[in-house]
Amino acid sequence: MKVTELKRTPLEEGFIDNLVGKAIGMSGGDGITGFIRSLQGEGAALKKLADAIEVGLVSELRKQAGQNFAKIQRDQVPLPLTAMIKLGLKSAEAVSTKETGTATAAGTTSSDPVSAAQIAELIKNNKRSVVTVAGGGVNAIVDAIVQVAGGAEATAIENLKYEKALDGICLSIAAATIIATGEDLSETPFQMDPALKQQFEQLGAQILDILLDPSNGLKQNQDFLDNIKNLIIVHYLNERVRKRYAVMTATQLTPLVATPPEILTAGEYKRFLSQHNPSIDPAALAKVITDVTTAIQGQFKAWLELAADEAATGRKPQESLSLYTAWARTAIQMLDQSKYGSAPETPAGSSSPEASPLDDPEKFIEDLEKYLASGGTITPELLALLKELVK
Repeated sequence: MKVTELKRTPLEEGFIDNLVGKAIGMSGGDGITGFIRSLQGEGAALKKLADAIEVGLVSELRKQAGQNFAKIQRDQVPLPLTAMIKLGLKSAEAVSTKETGTATAAGTTSSDPVSAAQIAELIKNNKRSVVTVAGGGVNAIVDAIVQVAGGAEATAIENLKYEKALDGICLSIAAATIIATGEDLSETPFQMDPALKQQFEQLGAQILDILLDPSNGLKQNQDFLDNIKNLIIVHYLNERVRKRYAVMTATQLTPLVATPPEILTAGEYKRFLSQHNPSIDPAALAKVITDVTTAIQGQFKAWLELAADEAATGRKPQESLSLYTAWARTAIQMLDQSKYGSAPETPAGSSSPEASPLDDPEKFIEDLEKYLASGGTITPELLALLKELVK
């Protein structure tokens, strides 16, 4: 393959979502059977996705093989079938991450991306569906992918040449990527444990109660609300839960239930909860961080249990992830309805109920020293106050 052959037209925005949506629409409500059937008529689109996966595979194989890459292309050395399969799965994950799963301010997303592990798991458990979608001639290659997905080396396939292997691997993985993105393969609907679901929802409400309690000492204002939106939607939901954990298989999720990973660090909590106001009492801030960390980790543990149960059925933890999406949407609505960011109306002739930090410079400096000593940083808002102080 020449370098110029890798300069393919990139996938248009939303390509995977559009393909999945079209296939679901054509399935006529016939579940996974209709979904698979409709995908069989999308050969050109699948080939386009396979081409995108191939670009990443070949690029990494070229780096790994070095001077041997040309010999691999010309079939002058043994075919590195296992390495090609692993690189194909890795490339498919990168393509899926780029083309799906974009979070919005409302907490909604398009189709969620799938990981290399989820694609491999789907191929291992649903070989027949993948072969059906990819078409004839890939049975042996899919068998090899199943071997690699199970942690083994791929058995050499007699007379398999580089170009045919490349096409078969990429097309098979493309088919699995679309199946995994669009539908689960279980005929039995996933039933959430109602006690875990209730625990998740109760802890979600508790998180918001802690953060929005006007007596918690955080001195909430509009900047605080914006920071919390950023914390919940971008860092907590999208960057951590959706991208790190919702792309795991049951085998990967189950061990995490006993000791859930730290979803956010103490430094991240501190930054998001205090950067809007340098005069927050460190003791009050520390208490809120302790309380909200306990609630967030408890909510995350409940979700991990639900996600592991759902993934064990062979599907992505998509229904369990919808709990986080619904909670984030509720959080945004509550933040938007909050009056913290609006200046209260002051009757004529009366003074403002909240004094400026600059009305008591000595107190401001004292609070600033405490804030910096506790690890606070100079924000644009703080810098503006300091400029006013020295005028």
